Amino acid sequence: MMIALNTVMPFIGIGAVLWAVFALISAIFPGNRKRRLISSGISLSVFLVAIGASDTVERMAKQEELDVAGVENEEQLTALRENEARAAALKVGASYMERLAELRDIADATTGFEVSSEMNDIWLAAEIFERGGQLIQEGAGLDLASEQEAARQDFRVHLSQQQAELFPKIRDAYGPALRRELWEADGWARSHAAGFRRLEVVNPLFAANRNIADFHKKSRETFLQLRFTRIDYKWFRQASEYSYMSLEPPADHQVGFWKGAKFIPVD
Repeated sequence: MMIALNTVMPFIGIGAVLWAVFALISAIFPGNRKRRLISSGISLSVFLVAIGASDTVERMAKQEELDVAGVENEEQLTALRENEARAAALKVGASYMERLAELRDIADATTGFEVSSEMNDIWLAAEIFERGGQLIQEGAGLDLASEQEAARQDFRVHLSQQQAELFPKIRDAYGPALRRELWEADGWARSHAAGFRRLEVVNPLFAANRNIADFHKKSRETFLQLRFTRIDYKWFRQASEYSYMSLEPPADHQVGFWKGAKFIPVD
C-alpha cells in the first residue's frame, strides 16, 4: 500500500504545479483574475503538501520493506539480499553441475566408439559435441564456484580430445551413409583424404553447374558441421575434370556450437 502511494504522490504534485501555472497564465488575461489567483495558490499548496507527503511515504515504504524482510536497518537488508543472491547462485551452479556430469557420462561412452554408417548414429554423435559446446558456453555466464569452474574447464578439454578422435570417424561413416541416400537418384559418394576431410559426391545432374550450386547451397551447413574442408562434385565417377567447393570449418578439436553456418567457439 505504501509503495503504491509513493508512486502516486509525485504525479499528484506534478498535476498541481501544471494547474497552478495554467491558473497564473490565465490570470494575465481579462476575467475573474482574483478567482484564478486563488486557484493558483491552492494548486501550489497542494503541490508542496504532495512533495512533503512523498518523502514521508517513501520513508514508510522503506520501513515496511525492512519489516517484511525481518531486519532493523539498511545494512542488514543489504546483507540479507547478498546472502539470497549467493544462495540462488549456488542453486544454479548445482543444477548446472548435474547437467554437466550427465553429458560427460554420455560423452565418455563415445570413447573408442565406432560410428556406423547410419545417418541417425552419425548425427547422434555430432549432437553430443554440439550440446557440449552449448553447455560449456552457458557455464561461462554463471557465477560458478572455483571447483565448479575447474570441472567446466576439465570437461572442455576432455570434449576437445574426444572430438579429435571421433570427427574423422564421423566423416568416414558419412560417405557410405550419403551414398545410400543418393542411390535411388543414381548418385554416389565417399569420404577420403587425410582425416576424411574431403567428400566426393557424384550425380549425373552435376553436369550442369546450376545443379552443383543448388546442392551445395542446401548441404553447406551439414558439411560444415561435420567439418569437411572440400566437396568434390562429379557428374560421373571417372571424370578427370570436376568442380569442387572449399570450406573453412573449425579444427576437429575446437569446442563450440553452430548458429546456422556460423561456428561459435567456447573457452
